Amino acid sequence: MFGFSKDSNEANEMNVYFHEDHSSKEVREDTVGRKGMSLFKLRDMDVPIPDFFVISPNVYRDFLFSAFDRKLGKLLEKVKDPDVKELEKMILSTDFDDMVRDDLIKAYSRLSGFSNAWVAVRSSVVYPVDSSVSFSGIFGTELSVRGLDQLFAAIKQVYLSVFKERVVLYSRDKNVDVSSLQMAVVIQRMVQPEVSGIAYTVDPVTGDKGSMSIEAVFGLGDVITEGAITPDRYSLEKKHLDIVEKHISPQEWMRIRRPSDKKVGAGDDFQKIQISRSWSHQQKLEDPHLIDVAKVCLIIEHQEKKAQIIEWCWESGNVWILQSKPISDPASEFATQNVAQKPIETDSVYDIAVDIMKEELSERNAAIQRSEQLQPKSEDETSEEPVAPTTEEIAIQQKQIEKIEKKVQQMDERRQAKKDKAVEKKVKDQQKTRAEMGLPISPPASITQFLLSGIGSSVGIVMGKLSVIDGASKISNDIYTKDDILLIKNFNSSLEPFVMQAGGVIMDEGGLTSDVSILCRELNVPAVVGTGLASTLLRDGDYVKIDGNVGSIYKIVRKEDLEPQKKEVEAKSAPVVNENEKTSDLDLEKVAEDTIKASVTPEVQKDATDRYIPTATKVLLLPGQATLSADHKDLNEYVDGISYIDLEAFMLEAGRHPLAFVAEKKFKEYSKQFELILDEYSDNAEGKEVVVALGSATVGQMRGLTKGSSYEDATLDQDLFGAQRLVRSKELLNKELEMIRRVRNVYKSRNVSVAIHAPSNIQAIKEVKKELTSNGLKRTGTFNVYVIIDSTSEIILIDEIVSAGIDGVIVNTPLIARQLQGLSRFDKNAKYDLGTNSLWNIISELLEKLKDSRIKVSVVTDDNVSLVKNCVRSGVNGIIVSPEYAKRMKQFVADEEAKMILSME
Repeated sequence: MFGFSKDSNEANEMNVYFHEDHSSKEVREDTVGRKGMSLFKLRDMDVPIPDFFVISPNVYRDFLFSAFDRKLGKLLEKVKDPDVKELEKMILSTDFDDMVRDDLIKAYSRLSGFSNAWVAVRSSVVYPVDSSVSFSGIFGTELSVRGLDQLFAAIKQVYLSVFKERVVLYSRDKNVDVSSLQMAVVIQRMVQPEVSGIAYTVDPVTGDKGSMSIEAVFGLGDVITEGAITPDRYSLEKKHLDIVEKHISPQEWMRIRRPSDKKVGAGDDFQKIQISRSWSHQQKLEDPHLIDVAKVCLIIEHQEKKAQIIEWCWESGNVWILQSKPISDPASEFATQNVAQKPIETDSVYDIAVDIMKEELSERNAAIQRSEQLQPKSEDETSEEPVAPTTEEIAIQQKQIEKIEKKVQQMDERRQAKKDKAVEKKVKDQQKTRAEMGLPISPPASITQFLLSGIGSSVGIVMGKLSVIDGASKISNDIYTKDDILLIKNFNSSLEPFVMQAGGVIMDEGGLTSDVSILCRELNVPAVVGTGLASTLLRDGDYVKIDGNVGSIYKIVRKEDLEPQKKEVEAKSAPVVNENEKTSDLDLEKVAEDTIKASVTPEVQKDATDRYIPTATKVLLLPGQATLSADHKDLNEYVDGISYIDLEAFMLEAGRHPLAFVAEKKFKEYSKQFELILDEYSDNAEGKEVVVALGSATVGQMRGLTKGSSYEDATLDQDLFGAQRLVRSKELLNKELEMIRRVRNVYKSRNVSVAIHAPSNIQAIKEVKKELTSNGLKRTGTFNVYVIIDSTSEIILIDEIVSAGIDGVIVNTPLIARQLQGLSRFDKNAKYDLGTNSLWNIISELLEKLKDSRIKVSVVTDDNVSLVKNCVRSGVNGIIVSPEYAKRMKQFVADEEAKMILSME
């Protein structure tokens, strides 16, 4: 170490620890690192793991000291920041000493057997200062390494990863002193997996200890950590290992290892294999094999007595565990509590090398002080004890050290001044940009527009300016702050520094266990991944809000887009307003109308009289039961979603009981016609929510279908419908839910939600929700569960209904109006009135009961102007209208909202 010999304790430590030679009780974390310690524990559990050996942290320290000795000191004497390439050259040009080299050759030969083995070379951190700091994804990993030359090069690459920009940002954010870090290196035999994945033994987002989550992809699993592919995600109930939820993600390609003689890091050791279209939509691992993986993971959790993140793969009918590490806090992947008393100042990759140099300078001083205490021996005396340097030698050494320390201090002062100037400029630029945008710190909800959803992989809500970056191309702007949100097209490790700087992250691909997701959770950076379409719907410079709690992304309309051009409004209103007269109500309405029309961006304008008008109250479409969605495609420009499509109405029109097709093994063909209809509605809605209603048909109507009497319970009342009828015929319910699941997962219509008629029986609603979960339809940011209020009694019971766990309420006013006005529910020609005070009083009671909740309320209004006006002024979430009224009602809602803004009665 810079010319000094090791202490005796260090000299006794081994360079290499082979897995067969030691038990977990015979090694320590400070000798094999965290990852190495985990592998030794897994081996003692008899868990199937590939063979491995671990390189001691002593090799890391000695190697770096050897690489930096004199060379780094000379650079510091010139008060010059070493170039990154100079640091890289120092490390890569340094050779392992003969003893280490021999030990590595023996260990690799023993691991390989008669041929050179394919191995993975991974960092294994030792950081005793704070065990809760994970360093997840921070340091290097080299895969598909083969042969001694590649092995030596890969180990150096792992060491070199300490001196990367992402480490600087990480150490600054987590208050980590990297100079206190030691690094072991794990060398592990690689397998060629058919399926790979990552398992969490608790829910990684909610922290539910009763469930576990498994992600899986075809081929090598590093595509999960890279976020290159959105994996399948399975949720299992741990007690009985029931699979309660599945999210099947189509996978168009997979990565496999291929023979290569390229140097380490060349990127040519892997091959992308295209997956056939029929196979790409398949579940990655069959249920029985999925259970096998879960069992092994739970064994590890039981032995470790702590929740785990486990990397696994499946090869030739066997599960292999590649590594396991604890989850510090089940509610979020990591919750670090750093013990450092003062901030760690790490401002560049050079500081890490400098800090190591400083530490060694301190050791030199200590060595000098020890030398001064030794008495010089006479020339005649012989002894094995060290001989103290002369006073003159000590003075020369001390002078050299003081000189270097002075240069280090000068370099630190210069860098701090440079940093302060850069920060000042960045703050001014940000303030200028925000002033130009006119964007408040906490914008009102009215200027945010829901865009799309993905997987909320790191909790938190943040807004900011979008920067689109692509890991496959050169990045020109490398300065980001917490006011920036990154949309990453292709993630790789070089982008980690930018993730650490940013306020939020969006990705088209990726899952909960991708490197970027783990990094974001650790740094408390909100993230939404697996969106699929974000890069096509958003542009660089857009202002967005992301909600990592539920995986939602909103576009923020800028101030100049929301407010009309003042001169245009004045020009339009000038001929009407007399200077000596008070502005009339009519004039104000005209100004309000112009204000709303001027708020629309050019992209959505058709012409001056025919264009979309944004409103706070949503206008939702209630299509006719037999009308194809294509007929209403143009209406998408005037409505904010579809609520609701009556699935059972289509079934009744088909004329034959659905379960008859099941018995005849023709249900797949039968259901496909309805799935295509729902998918068409979804496509034409262009990402806006589409709600599918279940339970509208009565027992009597279902019995009236061909073969209906054979499949309907004869003991049930013929007028029974809604939630109670659904739970009495769970086979049919599950077939309906299967259609919805396929529309969402196979057809990729992720904007489809569900609504249940007649929720008066609370237990029935809970049973329906259980069936939803068992069919992989769990409430998320992209899947809502609504109830349709069909009677006044359900309004009385609304508190209990809401307690069952729902997202919204749809008020079926035509059916309630029939009841209030003594009309038959089944008389389609009955002339009911939606404008009566009695009906509004019922709706008002419902709104009063739900005013303190987050339950969304939508009301079927048709074209009744009185009802629409009351709904808008009462703040309902949306009104529901038939297609023929959609355009006119959108305009009417806009007018009413404008009057409210201008305080007009």
